[in-house]
Amino acid sequence: MSGNGIAIVGELAPDRLESIPAAKPWFARLLRRTEASRGAWRNIGTTWFIEPPSNDLAPLFDDYRRFLDDRFPQPWPATRQLLEYLDSGVADVRLRGERGADQTVDEARWRIDLVFSGCAGVGEVSAAVAAHWAGHWYKRRRDAIADRLTQAAGFTPHGLDEGLPVAGRFLPLEGGYYALYHDEPQPGFTAAGEIETHFEIDEAVLEDPLVDGDPLPAIEAHHAARMADGRCRCQLCAPDGLPGYAP
Repeated sequence: MSGNGIAIVGELAPDRLESIPAAKPWFARLLRRTEASRGAWRNIGTTWFIEPPSNDLAPLFDDYRRFLDDRFPQPWPATRQLLEYLDSGVADVRLRGERGADQTVDEARWRIDLVFSGCAGVGEVSAAVAAHWAGHWYKRRRDAIADRLTQAAGFTPHGLDEGLPVAGRFLPLEGGYYALYHDEPQPGFTAAGEIETHFEIDEAVLEDPLVDGDPLPAIEAHHAARMADGRCRCQLCAPDGLPGYAP
């Protein structure tokens, strides 16, 4: 699936649970009496899931964006591009329930997903940076977020789903975009062919006619050794910048 995000796990209040439709039996599905739209239980194998309407959760994204504006009064070029990406309608907030085939609605596991689109594969690194920042947002504003969710949505959060893979080391580049650093080299594609590189950048950057040449070999040559120290250089984690980069 294209994109990235965070998941806040928790439980629904009894009155909110009452609004969740019960799962219909298998024979009702055979008779096509089960809705296929969002808001009805559906299954993938033995796992049943539902995404009920969650318009009351939309303010969560607004809180996230205000957090970023507070943190970045003078955004670097790469950060500014990321904020523009976030303001282009790529984010979605969803309430999701999951249960086993032999479990009732009362036994379902609930979470709130804040997800960012990978734009059909051309913006995967941007989505990863947005999820990285969202993890920091939740941890730093946990209590305020909990109050908002409990009051507005009848959802008591327990924390982030730590089982989700998190990409967490990013490098801002002079061209105005972020690169994602991998501990182990990955295949990268350039006009000259495939290379091995620790870095990944948005496909949209590689397709941009204003970007000169193939940036990946230069990024690898100039920054791989520096990023091997385990530190993230995004503006949130390293607001003072790094040698050789002039925000």
